[in-house]
Amino acid sequence: MLSEEALILLVAVAACALMVLGILKLVRPPSRRDPVPRPRPTTVARGIEARPASAVTEVRARAVPAVASSDRAPIGVRVQGRYRIASELGTSAYGTVCRAEDERTGHGVAIRFLPRAIALAPHAVRAIQRTGQSIVAASTAHPGLVRVQEFAEAENGQLFVAMELVEGRRLSEILSEGTALDVGAALRLALDLAGAVELLHQLGVVHGAIRPRNVIVFEDGRVKLMDSELSALRDALVMEGVVAAKPLAEYRAPEQIRRTPVSEKADVYAFAVVVYEMLCGVPPFSGPTRETVLARHLTETPVPMRRRRRAVPAAVERIVTQALDKQPEQRPLMQELIDVLKAEANGPDDTRARAPRLFRQLGQWVERRLSSIRHGEWRGAAPRRSPSTPHDEASDDPQRVVRWLAESQDVLSRVVPALVDDCDRLRRTLGVKEREGERLRGERDAFRRDVDALRAEVETLRGERAAMAQAFGDVVDVMKRLERPLDEVARRVGT
Repeated sequence: MLSEEALILLVAVAACALMVLGILKLVRPPSRRDPVPRPRPTTVARGIEARPASAVTEVRARAVPAVASSDRAPIGVRVQGRYRIASELGTSAYGTVCRAEDERTGHGVAIRFLPRAIALAPHAVRAIQRTGQSIVAASTAHPGLVRVQEFAEAENGQLFVAMELVEGRRLSEILSEGTALDVGAALRLALDLAGAVELLHQLGVVHGAIRPRNVIVFEDGRVKLMDSELSALRDALVMEGVVAAKPLAEYRAPEQIRRTPVSEKADVYAFAVVVYEMLCGVPPFSGPTRETVLARHLTETPVPMRRRRRAVPAAVERIVTQALDKQPEQRPLMQELIDVLKAEANGPDDTRARAPRLFRQLGQWVERRLSSIRHGEWRGAAPRRSPSTPHDEASDDPQRVVRWLAESQDVLSRVVPALVDDCDRLRRTLGVKEREGERLRGERDAFRRDVDALRAEVETLRGERAAMAQAFGDVVDVMKRLERPLDEVARRVGT
Protein backbone atom coordinates (compact mmCIF):
# COMPACT_ATOMS: atom_id res chain seq x y z
CA MET A 1 0.00 0.00 0.00
CA LEU A 2 1.28 3.49 -0.93
CA SER A 3 2.34 5.82 1.83
CA GLU A 4 0.65 9.13 2.48
CA GLU A 5 3.48 11.17 0.93
CA ALA A 6 3.56 9.00 -2.21
CA LEU A 7 -0.20 9.25 -2.69
CA ILE A 8 -0.19 13.06 -2.39
CA LEU A 9 2.77 13.30 -4.79
CA LEU A 10 0.97 11.07 -7.32
CA VAL A 11 -2.17 13.22 -7.20
CA ALA A 12 -0.15 16.44 -7.60
CA VAL A 13 1.71 15.04 -10.63
CA ALA A 14 -1.60 13.99 -12.23
CA ALA A 15 -3.08 17.46 -11.70
CA CYS A 16 -0.05 19.17 -13.25
CA ALA A 17 -0.17 16.80 -16.22
CA LEU A 18 -3.82 17.60 -16.83
CA MET A 19 -3.09 21.34 -16.65
CA VAL A 20 -0.26 21.10 -19.18
CA LEU A 21 -2.34 18.96 -21.56
CA GLY A 22 -5.24 21.39 -21.34
CA ILE A 23 -3.05 24.41 -22.11
CA LEU A 24 -1.35 22.67 -25.04
CA LYS A 25 -4.68 21.61 -26.48
CA LEU A 26 -6.02 25.18 -26.39
CA VAL A 27 -2.95 27.07 -27.56
CA ARG A 28 -1.78 24.81 -30.42
CA PRO A 29 -3.49 25.33 -33.83
CA PRO A 30 -5.99 22.61 -34.79
CA SER A 31 -4.51 19.91 -37.00
CA ARG A 32 -6.05 18.74 -40.24
CA ARG A 33 -6.97 15.44 -38.66
CA ASP A 34 -9.08 17.09 -35.99
CA PRO A 35 -12.69 16.28 -36.97
CA VAL A 36 -14.02 19.37 -35.10
CA PRO A 37 -11.39 22.14 -34.75
CA ARG A 38 -11.64 24.24 -31.63
CA PRO A 39 -13.06 27.69 -32.50
CA ARG A 40 -10.42 30.41 -32.62
CA PRO A 41 -11.00 33.64 -30.67
CA THR A 42 -12.97 36.14 -32.71
CA THR A 43 -11.45 39.62 -32.98
CA VAL A 44 -14.03 42.38 -32.74
CA ALA A 45 -14.01 46.11 -33.25
CA ARG A 46 -11.88 48.57 -31.34
CA GLY A 47 -12.98 49.20 -27.79
CA ILE A 48 -14.42 45.71 -27.13
CA GLU A 49 -12.46 42.79 -25.77
CA ALA A 50 -12.08 39.79 -28.09
CA ARG A 51 -14.40 36.91 -27.24
CA PRO A 52 -14.65 33.34 -28.53
CA ALA A 53 -17.23 32.63 -31.18
CA SER A 54 -19.14 30.40 -28.75
CA ALA A 55 -19.55 33.36 -26.41
CA VAL A 56 -20.93 35.44 -29.26
CA THR A 57 -23.44 32.70 -30.00
CA GLU A 58 -24.52 32.61 -26.38
CA VAL A 59 -25.01 36.39 -26.32
CA ARG A 60 -27.07 36.34 -29.50
CA ALA A 61 -29.14 33.48 -28.18
CA ARG A 62 -30.35 35.57 -25.28
CA ALA A 63 -30.99 38.72 -27.33
CA VAL A 64 -34.11 40.66 -26.43
CA PRO A 65 -36.23 43.19 -28.33
CA ALA A 66 -34.83 46.70 -28.80
CA VAL A 67 -36.86 48.26 -26.00
CA ALA A 68 -38.71 45.96 -23.63
CA SER A 69 -41.69 47.18 -21.68
CA SER A 70 -39.67 46.92 -18.48
CA ASP A 71 -37.06 49.33 -19.92
CA ARG A 72 -39.44 52.28 -19.83
CA ALA A 73 -38.98 54.54 -16.83
CA PRO A 74 -42.18 55.44 -14.97
CA ILE A 75 -42.94 59.15 -14.84
CA GLY A 76 -42.25 60.81 -11.50
CA VAL A 77 -39.65 58.31 -10.30
CA ARG A 78 -36.49 59.70 -8.70
CA VAL A 79 -33.29 58.07 -9.96
CA GLN A 80 -30.27 57.89 -7.67
CA GLY A 81 -32.04 60.31 -5.36
CA ARG A 82 -31.22 63.14 -7.78
CA TYR A 83 -32.99 62.94 -11.15
CA ARG A 84 -36.78 63.11 -11.19
CA ILE A 85 -38.27 61.77 -14.44
CA ALA A 86 -40.69 64.31 -15.96
CA SER A 87 -41.61 62.90 -19.39
CA GLU A 88 -40.52 60.53 -22.11
CA LEU A 89 -38.82 62.05 -25.16
CA GLY A 90 -38.47 58.96 -27.33
CA THR A 91 -37.25 55.39 -27.68
CA SER A 92 -34.77 53.65 -29.94
CA ALA A 93 -32.77 50.46 -30.12
CA TYR A 94 -30.44 51.92 -27.51
CA GLY A 95 -33.08 52.56 -24.87
CA THR A 96 -35.49 55.24 -23.75
CA VAL A 97 -34.63 58.94 -23.44
CA CYS A 98 -36.53 60.94 -20.82
CA ARG A 99 -36.68 64.55 -19.74
CA ALA A 100 -35.76 64.87 -16.08
CA GLU A 101 -35.01 67.51 -13.47
CA ASP A 102 -31.70 67.51 -11.65
CA GLU A 103 -32.90 68.31 -8.16
CA ARG A 104 -29.35 69.09 -7.08
CA THR A 105 -28.92 71.95 -9.56
CA GLY A 106 -32.52 72.64 -10.60
CA HIS A 107 -31.66 72.29 -14.29
CA GLY A 108 -33.34 70.11 -16.88
CA VAL A 109 -31.39 67.09 -18.07
CA ALA A 110 -31.88 64.18 -20.44
CA ILE A 111 -31.68 60.62 -19.09
CA ARG A 112 -31.07 57.68 -21.41
CA PHE A 113 -32.04 54.34 -19.89
CA LEU A 114 -30.04 51.65 -21.71
CA PRO A 115 -31.75 48.32 -22.50
CA ARG A 116 -31.57 45.78 -19.70
CA ALA A 117 -29.96 43.29 -22.08
CA ILE A 118 -26.80 45.41 -22.02
CA ALA A 119 -26.42 44.84 -18.27
CA LEU A 120 -26.63 41.09 -18.96
CA ALA A 121 -23.72 41.29 -21.42
CA PRO A 122 -20.49 41.70 -19.40
CA HIS A 123 -18.46 42.69 -22.46
CA ALA A 124 -20.84 45.59 -23.16
CA VAL A 125 -20.60 46.80 -19.57
CA ARG A 126 -16.80 46.67 -19.73
CA ALA A 127 -16.83 48.65 -22.98
CA ILE A 128 -18.96 51.37 -21.38
CA GLN A 129 -16.68 51.51 -18.37
CA ARG A 130 -13.57 51.83 -20.56
CA THR A 131 -14.85 54.71 -22.67
CA GLY A 132 -17.18 56.42 -20.20
CA GLN A 133 -14.56 58.69 -18.64
CA SER A 134 -13.19 59.71 -22.05
CA ILE A 135 -16.66 60.60 -23.30
CA VAL A 136 -17.44 62.65 -20.18
CA ALA A 137 -14.12 64.51 -20.53
CA ALA A 138 -14.56 65.17 -24.26
CA SER A 139 -18.15 66.37 -23.97
CA THR A 140 -17.18 68.74 -21.16
CA ALA A 141 -14.21 70.17 -23.08
CA HIS A 142 -15.91 70.95 -26.43
CA PRO A 143 -19.06 73.04 -26.92
CA GLY A 144 -19.93 71.08 -30.06
CA LEU A 145 -20.70 67.92 -28.07
CA VAL A 146 -23.76 67.28 -25.94
CA ARG A 147 -22.33 67.30 -22.41
CA VAL A 148 -22.48 63.91 -20.68
CA GLN A 149 -22.61 64.20 -16.90
CA GLU A 150 -22.27 60.59 -15.78
CA PHE A 151 -22.76 56.91 -16.51
CA ALA A 152 -24.49 55.24 -13.56
CA GLU A 153 -26.81 52.45 -12.44
CA ALA A 154 -30.36 53.00 -11.23
CA GLU A 155 -31.77 51.46 -8.08
CA ASN A 156 -33.39 48.67 -10.12
CA GLY A 157 -30.05 47.73 -11.73
CA GLN A 158 -30.71 49.42 -15.08
CA LEU A 159 -27.82 51.39 -16.62
CA PHE A 160 -28.47 55.02 -17.52
CA VAL A 161 -26.66 58.09 -18.85
CA ALA A 162 -27.32 61.62 -17.57
CA MET A 163 -26.57 64.34 -20.10
CA GLU A 164 -27.29 67.89 -21.18
CA LEU A 165 -30.80 68.63 -22.43
CA VAL A 166 -30.61 70.45 -25.78
CA GLU A 167 -33.43 71.78 -27.92
CA GLY A 168 -33.10 72.87 -31.53
CA ARG A 169 -33.62 71.76 -35.10
CA ARG A 170 -31.99 68.58 -36.27
CA LEU A 171 -29.86 68.92 -39.37
CA SER A 172 -31.93 66.15 -40.94
CA GLU A 173 -35.02 68.39 -40.70
CA ILE A 174 -33.20 71.23 -42.46
CA LEU A 175 -31.92 68.97 -45.25
CA SER A 176 -35.34 67.33 -45.68
CA GLU A 177 -36.57 70.55 -47.30
CA GLY A 178 -34.84 69.34 -50.46
CA THR A 179 -32.44 72.24 -51.07
CA ALA A 180 -28.72 72.52 -50.44
CA LEU A 181 -27.46 74.89 -47.78
CA ASP A 182 -25.66 78.13 -48.52
CA VAL A 183 -22.02 77.28 -49.20
CA GLY A 184 -20.65 79.58 -46.50
CA ALA A 185 -23.18 78.43 -43.90
CA ALA A 186 -22.58 74.76 -44.74
CA LEU A 187 -18.81 75.15 -44.41
CA ARG A 188 -19.16 76.85 -41.03
CA LEU A 189 -21.48 74.12 -39.76
CA ALA A 190 -19.11 71.45 -41.05
CA LEU A 191 -16.14 73.17 -39.40
CA ASP A 192 -17.84 73.25 -35.98
CA LEU A 193 -18.93 69.63 -36.32
CA ALA A 194 -15.45 68.52 -37.38
CA GLY A 195 -13.91 70.10 -34.29
CA ALA A 196 -16.18 68.05 -32.03
CA VAL A 197 -15.38 64.82 -33.88
CA GLU A 198 -11.65 65.55 -33.83
CA LEU A 199 -11.68 65.89 -30.04
CA LEU A 200 -13.34 62.48 -29.72
CA HIS A 201 -10.64 61.00 -31.93
CA GLN A 202 -7.88 62.58 -29.84
CA LEU A 203 -9.27 60.74 -26.81
CA GLY A 204 -9.46 57.44 -28.70
CA VAL A 205 -13.27 57.45 -29.11
CA VAL A 206 -14.97 56.56 -32.40
CA HIS A 207 -18.47 58.05 -32.60
CA GLY A 208 -19.72 55.52 -35.14
CA ALA A 209 -23.02 57.24 -36.05
CA ILE A 210 -22.33 60.65 -37.57
CA ARG A 211 -25.44 61.58 -39.53
CA PRO A 212 -27.72 64.64 -39.84
CA ARG A 213 -30.24 63.27 -37.34
CA ASN A 214 -27.57 63.32 -34.63
CA VAL A 215 -26.66 66.98 -35.25
CA ILE A 216 -28.61 69.77 -33.54
CA VAL A 217 -28.48 73.23 -35.18
CA PHE A 218 -29.31 76.27 -33.06
CA GLU A 219 -30.71 79.57 -34.31
CA ASP A 220 -27.34 81.32 -33.87
CA GLY A 221 -25.63 78.79 -36.15
CA ARG A 222 -24.00 76.67 -33.44
CA VAL A 223 -24.15 72.88 -33.72
CA LYS A 224 -24.00 70.02 -31.22
CA LEU A 225 -23.26 66.38 -31.96
CA MET A 226 -25.47 63.96 -30.04
CA ASP A 227 -25.25 60.27 -29.07
CA SER A 228 -21.54 60.26 -28.27
CA GLU A 229 -22.46 58.34 -25.10
CA LEU A 230 -23.27 55.32 -27.30
CA SER A 231 -19.85 55.16 -28.96
CA ALA A 232 -18.68 52.12 -27.04
CA LEU A 233 -21.82 50.14 -27.87
CA ARG A 234 -21.75 50.87 -31.61
CA ASP A 235 -18.16 49.70 -31.85
CA ALA A 236 -18.95 46.14 -30.73
CA LEU A 237 -19.75 43.47 -33.30
CA VAL A 238 -21.29 41.22 -30.65
CA MET A 239 -23.82 43.93 -29.77
CA GLU A 240 -25.91 42.71 -32.69
CA GLY A 241 -27.24 40.00 -30.40
CA VAL A 242 -28.03 42.43 -27.60
CA VAL A 243 -29.42 45.49 -29.40
CA ALA A 244 -31.57 45.22 -32.52
CA ALA A 245 -30.51 48.29 -34.52
CA LYS A 246 -30.33 49.02 -38.25
CA PRO A 247 -28.42 52.28 -38.84
CA LEU A 248 -29.21 54.43 -41.87
CA ALA A 249 -27.46 53.01 -44.91
CA GLU A 250 -26.61 56.43 -46.39
CA TYR A 251 -23.99 57.15 -43.70
CA ARG A 252 -22.32 53.75 -43.24
CA ALA A 253 -18.64 53.36 -44.04
CA PRO A 254 -17.61 50.35 -46.16
CA GLU A 255 -15.80 48.72 -43.22
CA GLN A 256 -18.96 49.03 -41.11
CA ILE A 257 -20.96 47.38 -43.88
CA ARG A 258 -18.43 44.54 -44.10
CA ARG A 259 -18.53 44.15 -40.30
CA THR A 260 -14.77 44.52 -39.99
CA PRO A 261 -12.94 46.40 -37.20
CA VAL A 262 -13.46 50.15 -37.44
CA SER A 263 -11.28 53.13 -36.58
CA GLU A 264 -11.70 56.90 -36.63
CA LYS A 265 -11.64 56.69 -40.45
CA ALA A 266 -15.25 55.43 -40.32
CA ASP A 267 -16.20 58.78 -38.75
CA VAL A 268 -14.23 60.59 -41.46
CA TYR A 269 -16.26 58.76 -44.13
CA ALA A 270 -19.62 59.52 -42.48
CA PHE A 271 -18.61 63.16 -41.94
CA ALA A 272 -17.75 63.48 -45.65
CA VAL A 273 -21.19 62.10 -46.53
CA VAL A 274 -22.84 64.76 -44.34
CA VAL A 275 -20.74 67.56 -45.89
CA TYR A 276 -21.59 66.27 -49.38
CA GLU A 277 -25.29 66.32 -48.55
CA MET A 278 -25.18 69.82 -47.04
CA LEU A 279 -23.47 71.29 -50.12
CA CYS A 280 -25.24 69.27 -52.85
CA GLY A 281 -28.68 68.68 -51.31
CA VAL A 282 -28.48 64.89 -51.70
CA PRO A 283 -26.20 62.24 -50.18
CA PRO A 284 -23.52 60.76 -52.45
CA PHE A 285 -25.24 57.36 -52.54
CA SER A 286 -28.98 56.70 -52.53
CA GLY A 287 -31.34 54.04 -53.82
CA PRO A 288 -34.80 52.51 -53.55
CA THR A 289 -33.77 49.96 -50.90
CA ARG A 290 -31.32 49.77 -48.03
CA GLU A 291 -29.43 46.91 -49.70
CA THR A 292 -28.97 48.99 -52.86
CA VAL A 293 -27.47 51.90 -50.93
CA LEU A 294 -25.11 49.61 -49.02
CA ALA A 295 -23.95 47.99 -52.26
CA ARG A 296 -23.23 51.41 -53.81
CA HIS A 297 -21.13 52.37 -50.81
CA LEU A 298 -18.98 49.32 -51.51
CA THR A 299 -18.67 49.53 -55.30
CA GLU A 300 -19.57 52.90 -56.81
CA THR A 301 -17.83 56.28 -57.01
CA PRO A 302 -19.87 59.34 -56.01
CA VAL A 303 -20.80 62.02 -58.53
CA PRO A 304 -18.29 64.92 -58.25
CA MET A 305 -19.64 67.70 -56.08
CA ARG A 306 -18.89 70.49 -58.55
CA ARG A 307 -20.85 68.65 -61.23
CA ARG A 308 -23.90 68.93 -59.00
CA ARG A 309 -23.12 72.47 -57.80
CA ARG A 310 -20.47 74.70 -59.34
CA ALA A 311 -20.28 76.96 -56.28
CA VAL A 312 -18.60 74.24 -54.20
CA PRO A 313 -14.91 75.16 -53.67
CA ALA A 314 -12.51 72.91 -55.55
CA ALA A 315 -10.44 72.26 -52.41
CA VAL A 316 -13.53 71.08 -50.54
CA GLU A 317 -14.45 68.75 -53.40
CA ARG A 318 -10.96 67.22 -53.40
CA ILE A 319 -10.81 66.57 -49.66
CA VAL A 320 -14.38 65.20 -49.50
CA THR A 321 -13.70 62.88 -52.43
CA GLN A 322 -10.59 61.63 -50.68
CA ALA A 323 -12.55 61.13 -47.45
CA LEU A 324 -15.07 58.97 -49.37
CA ASP A 325 -12.39 56.50 -50.44
CA LYS A 326 -13.37 52.84 -49.99
CA GLN A 327 -10.07 52.04 -48.24
CA PRO A 328 -9.81 53.58 -44.73
CA GLU A 329 -6.03 54.07 -44.94
CA GLN A 330 -6.48 56.31 -48.00
CA ARG A 331 -8.77 58.76 -46.20
CA PRO A 332 -7.41 61.93 -44.60
CA LEU A 333 -7.40 62.57 -40.89
CA MET A 334 -10.08 64.79 -39.42
CA GLN A 335 -7.51 67.53 -38.80
CA GLU A 336 -6.77 67.69 -42.54
CA LEU A 337 -10.46 68.19 -43.23
CA ILE A 338 -10.55 70.94 -40.60
CA ASP A 339 -7.63 72.76 -42.24
CA VAL A 340 -9.33 72.80 -45.66
CA LEU A 341 -12.73 73.79 -44.25
CA LYS A 342 -11.18 76.57 -42.21
CA ALA A 343 -9.37 78.01 -45.23
CA GLU A 344 -12.53 77.94 -47.36
CA ALA A 345 -14.96 79.07 -44.64
CA ASN A 346 -12.93 82.20 -43.88
CA GLY A 347 -12.81 83.07 -47.59
CA PRO A 348 -10.78 85.84 -49.27
CA ASP A 349 -10.45 89.23 -47.62
CA ASP A 350 -12.26 92.32 -48.88
CA THR A 351 -9.26 93.61 -50.89
CA ARG A 352 -8.95 90.40 -52.90
CA ALA A 353 -12.69 90.33 -53.45
CA ARG A 354 -12.83 93.94 -54.71
CA ALA A 355 -9.70 93.90 -56.87
CA PRO A 356 -11.15 92.07 -59.91
CA ARG A 357 -14.19 94.35 -59.93
CA LEU A 358 -12.04 97.52 -59.77
CA PHE A 359 -9.77 96.38 -62.59
CA ARG A 360 -12.81 95.45 -64.68
CA GLN A 361 -14.34 98.89 -64.17
CA LEU A 362 -11.06 100.57 -65.06
CA GLY A 363 -10.72 98.53 -68.23
CA GLN A 364 -14.28 99.36 -69.29
CA TRP A 365 -13.67 103.08 -68.76
CA VAL A 366 -10.43 103.03 -70.77
CA GLU A 367 -12.15 101.13 -73.57
CA ARG A 368 -14.97 103.67 -73.73
CA ARG A 369 -12.52 106.59 -73.84
CA LEU A 370 -10.35 105.04 -76.56
CA SER A 371 -13.46 104.27 -78.61
CA SER A 372 -14.71 107.84 -78.29
CA ILE A 373 -11.31 109.25 -79.32
CA ARG A 374 -11.13 106.90 -82.31
CA HIS A 375 -14.54 107.90 -83.63
CA GLY A 376 -14.32 111.58 -82.69
CA GLU A 377 -17.41 111.29 -80.54
CA TRP A 378 -15.85 113.56 -77.92
CA ARG A 379 -16.33 116.63 -80.15
CA GLY A 380 -19.23 118.66 -79.00
CA ALA A 381 -20.47 115.87 -76.70
CA ALA A 382 -21.39 116.46 -73.12
CA PRO A 383 -18.96 114.81 -70.76
CA ARG A 384 -20.11 111.56 -69.24
CA ARG A 385 -19.72 111.48 -65.52
CA SER A 386 -18.22 108.31 -64.14
CA PRO A 387 -17.21 107.86 -60.55
CA SER A 388 -14.44 105.43 -61.48
CA THR A 389 -11.83 108.08 -62.54
CA PRO A 390 -10.61 111.43 -61.16
CA HIS A 391 -10.27 112.95 -64.69
CA ASP A 392 -13.92 113.02 -65.67
CA GLU A 393 -14.06 116.79 -65.52
CA ALA A 394 -11.70 116.93 -68.51
CA SER A 395 -12.83 113.81 -70.32
CA ASP A 396 -14.03 115.87 -73.32
CA ASP A 397 -10.45 117.04 -73.94
CA PRO A 398 -8.50 114.38 -75.87
CA GLN A 399 -5.14 115.86 -74.83
CA ARG A 400 -6.05 115.49 -71.20
CA VAL A 401 -7.18 111.91 -71.80
CA VAL A 402 -3.95 111.03 -73.62
CA ARG A 403 -1.88 112.68 -70.86
CA TRP A 404 -3.80 110.70 -68.22
CA LEU A 405 -3.25 107.47 -70.12
CA ALA A 406 0.48 108.24 -70.35
CA GLU A 407 0.66 108.88 -66.62
CA SER A 408 -1.23 105.65 -65.99
CA GLN A 409 1.19 103.80 -68.24
CA ASP A 410 4.12 105.25 -66.32
CA VAL A 411 2.62 104.13 -63.03
CA LEU A 412 1.89 100.67 -64.42
CA SER A 413 5.45 100.38 -65.76
CA ARG A 414 6.71 100.78 -62.20
CA VAL A 415 4.03 98.62 -60.55
CA VAL A 416 4.00 95.67 -62.96
CA PRO A 417 7.70 94.70 -62.50
CA ALA A 418 7.20 94.77 -58.74
CA LEU A 419 4.17 92.54 -59.13
CA VAL A 420 6.15 90.19 -61.37
CA ASP A 421 8.90 90.00 -58.74
CA ASP A 422 6.31 89.26 -56.09
CA CYS A 423 4.82 86.52 -58.26
CA ASP A 424 8.26 84.97 -58.78
CA ARG A 425 8.95 85.08 -55.07
CA LEU A 426 5.58 83.54 -54.32
CA ARG A 427 6.21 80.87 -56.95
CA ARG A 428 9.53 79.97 -55.34
CA THR A 429 7.93 79.92 -51.90
CA LEU A 430 5.15 77.72 -53.23
CA GLY A 431 7.72 75.31 -54.66
CA VAL A 432 9.45 75.09 -51.29
CA LYS A 433 6.12 74.52 -49.55
CA GLU A 434 5.16 71.85 -52.08
CA ARG A 435 8.43 69.99 -51.48
CA GLU A 436 7.93 70.30 -47.75
CA GLY A 437 4.36 69.05 -48.17
CA GLU A 438 5.61 66.03 -50.12
CA ARG A 439 8.09 65.27 -47.35
CA LEU A 440 5.38 65.61 -44.70
CA ARG A 441 3.04 63.40 -46.70
CA GLY A 442 5.76 60.75 -46.90
CA GLU A 443 6.27 60.96 -43.16
CA ARG A 444 2.52 60.78 -42.65
CA ASP A 445 2.23 57.68 -44.82
CA ALA A 446 5.10 56.05 -42.93
CA PHE A 447 3.43 56.94 -39.64
CA ARG A 448 0.14 55.47 -40.86
CA ARG A 449 1.89 52.25 -41.82
CA ASP A 450 3.48 52.10 -38.37
CA VAL A 451 0.11 52.71 -36.74
CA ASP A 452 -1.52 49.99 -38.84
CA ALA A 453 1.26 47.58 -37.89
CA LEU A 454 0.80 48.45 -34.22
CA ARG A 455 -2.96 47.94 -34.51
CA ALA A 456 -2.42 44.54 -36.10
CA GLU A 457 -0.02 43.63 -33.30
CA VAL A 458 -2.54 44.82 -30.70
CA GLU A 459 -5.26 42.69 -32.28
CA THR A 460 -2.93 39.69 -32.24
CA LEU A 461 -2.12 40.27 -28.60
CA ARG A 462 -5.83 40.56 -27.82
CA GLY A 463 -6.45 37.22 -29.47
CA GLU A 464 -3.60 35.63 -27.54
CA ARG A 465 -4.89 37.16 -24.32
CA ALA A 466 -8.34 35.75 -24.95
CA ALA A 467 -6.85 32.32 -25.67
CA MET A 468 -4.81 32.42 -22.47
CA ALA A 469 -7.85 33.56 -20.50
CA GLN A 470 -9.85 30.66 -21.89
CA ALA A 471 -7.00 28.25 -21.10
CA PHE A 472 -6.76 29.57 -17.56
CA GLY A 473 -10.50 29.12 -17.15
CA ASP A 474 -10.23 25.53 -18.30
CA VAL A 475 -7.39 24.92 -15.85
CA VAL A 476 -9.52 26.34 -13.06
CA ASP A 477 -12.33 24.01 -14.10
CA VAL A 478 -9.94 21.04 -13.97
CA MET A 479 -8.78 22.04 -10.52
CA LYS A 480 -12.37 22.31 -9.36
CA ARG A 481 -13.10 18.82 -10.70
CA LEU A 482 -10.05 17.50 -8.84
CA GLU A 483 -11.02 19.19 -5.61
CA ARG A 484 -13.48 16.50 -4.49
CA PRO A 485 -11.14 13.54 -5.31
CA LEU A 486 -8.35 15.30 -3.42
CA ASP A 487 -10.62 15.79 -0.43
CA GLU A 488 -11.56 12.10 -0.58
CA VAL A 489 -7.89 11.10 -0.75
CA ALA A 490 -7.06 13.37 2.20
CA ARG A 491 -9.96 11.91 4.18
CA ARG A 492 -8.82 8.34 3.50
CA VAL A 493 -5.23 9.19 4.35
CA GLY A 494 -6.39 10.77 7.58
CA THR A 495 -8.33 7.66 8.56
